[in-house]
This record gives sequence, C-alpha cells and structure tokens, in this order.
Amino acid sequence: MHLRIAIFVDFLLRKYQLHRRWKQNQRTKLLQVIEAVTNSNISQQLLFQKPCIQFNSTQIETIFLSLDKIKHGYPLEYLIGRTTFYSSEFMLTEHVLIPRVETEDLVHLALQYIKHQQISDSVTHIIDVGTGSGCLGISVIKKLQEQQYTRATQRIPTLFLTDTSKEALSVAEQNARRLLDSSSSFVCIESDLLEYCFAPPFLEKKQSLCLIIANLPYVQDWYMRFTYNTYEPRLALDGGIQGLQCIVRFIAQCKKLCLHSIPHMHVIIECDPLQIDTLSYYICAQGALKMSVHYDSFHQPRFIAFDFASDLHTHL
Repeated sequence: MHLRIAIFVDFLLRKYQLHRRWKQNQRTKLLQVIEAVTNSNISQQLLFQKPCIQFNSTQIETIFLSLDKIKHGYPLEYLIGRTTFYSSEFMLTEHVLIPRVETEDLVHLALQYIKHQQISDSVTHIIDVGTGSGCLGISVIKKLQEQQYTRATQRIPTLFLTDTSKEALSVAEQNARRLLDSSSSFVCIESDLLEYCFAPPFLEKKQSLCLIIANLPYVQDWYMRFTYNTYEPRLALDGGIQGLQCIVRFIAQCKKLCLHSIPHMHVIIECDPLQIDTLSYYICAQGALKMSVHYDSFHQPRFIAFDFASDLHTHL
C-alpha cells in the first residue's frame, strides 16, 4: 500500500488526537514512532523529496496499535527506545527512568566542580549512584572528552555506574560503550547505593578525590498512589513516606565511606524543592562541609552540593 506521507501523518494526528499528548513537534515525533515500529527511514525519504512510502498491512496495524498506546499515556521515549539528554542520544527501556530536562543541570554542576578542582586536586573517580540509563555519569565523562580535559599530568576520571537493577545496568553499559571513547574507563556495578564501595577491591584503594552524583527516588509514596503512571519503574521514583528513604541512607553511606576509603568527596544530589530544607538540615547534622543549594533551569531549588572530608582541617 503506497501512502502519501504528509496526508497519512495528518490523518494519524487527527485520529489519535496527538496534539493532546504532544504540545510541540507533533509531526517529528509521529515520524519517529512510524520509523521505530516499521523499521523504515521516512525522514531520509523526505530529504530526497519522495512523498510516498509503501507499507504492508502488518506495518499499518503496528502503527495503529502503537499510537493507541501513546494516546493512553505510553511514553514516546519507550516506544522509540531512545531519548536525548545533554545533547546525546541515550538508549532506553522500561527498566530505566526517562531522564527529565531539569536533571541536565546536575551534569552542569558536576562539570563546574571538576573545572574548579583542576586548580588543586584532580577528581580521580566519579560515581553515579542509581544510574539507570547512565545519563548523568556518561554525560559528564563525554563532555570532559569533548573539552579535551586530559593534560600531561591529568586523566579522565574513572566512572562507576551503580544500580540495584541488572536490567538498568545493561542499558547503562550499552550507552557507555556507544557514547564514550577509548580514553575513558567505566565499571558497571550491581549495588545497593554505595554498598559496593565498602568491599574489596574498592575499599583497598585509597581514592584522593571522588565526585559522587545521584538522582535517587524522592517522590513521596502518597503522591505515587495518585500520579504513578505504570510505565516507568517504581523503584526509580518511590522514595518512601517522605520521599527521603533512599537519600538519607545514601548520605549516611557517604559519611561512612569518607572514613574508610575516600578521604575527600564532593557530592551532588537532586531532590524535590520541598525537601531542600529538611535535607539541608540533615546534611549539616552529618558534619558535611561547604553545603550549597542550586536551582534548576526552571528556577526551582533542586540540587544540594556538599563535601565530606576525613581530615576536616585540610578542607575547611
């Protein structure tokens, strides 16, 4: 069956009322869906001014079924199996959270810190805790590669990607292998937050300066009951009664790890703006240094950065 692409797209937009799901770039997103489910390259054909395309009945049915899922809330990113984050394309499955645009600001904060630290001690390790698709840690390392961070006496930090989900780690590993070049070293680790770091071989090696970044579950359980869309992994969103269950455990682990194998660490976490005050108080009570709150691109207090150091006098 030969179809004129423009007419077919307009028909699908009206039939499935996709303007209600997508506020912008509706035709581009629809073409992405069609290409993904039919394994065709419509964009390339349009580039060469070929207005018609041939679909068989099975492909037409697949398009209809896929758009029906989209109409009822299924995320476009899962359907096409990818998303753009910090100017890179990451592979996605239903086992990992779809990264939000405001989380890109955490990458920017991490890069700012690394640039500042080049003046004194260089960051030797980056640990992305609860990595999911790996978008945070991979984006930081990729940007360092693009900026030609390596000098005669400096090297790209080693990247650790940790998660409790084997399926998520598989996605993160694929993204790392596809997006990072040979100058980088990364390790994917199945771990409950930072638990891996308390066991050999990590514990046997004293790290000089470590950057730890984390976007952990922080949605309150009561809110999950009303808003949870069954498509994203609950494990990546549900933060317990106050939304702080994972984050509080993580901060306690950071403090403990500082006494064992990382004498100085800089930590950046993402949280809900309504949790900023509670977490700031808790972090200070744990003896953290240089704590600061940072805003996202929507002018909401979203990130907390702080240091732990085993030798306080060195870093005050």
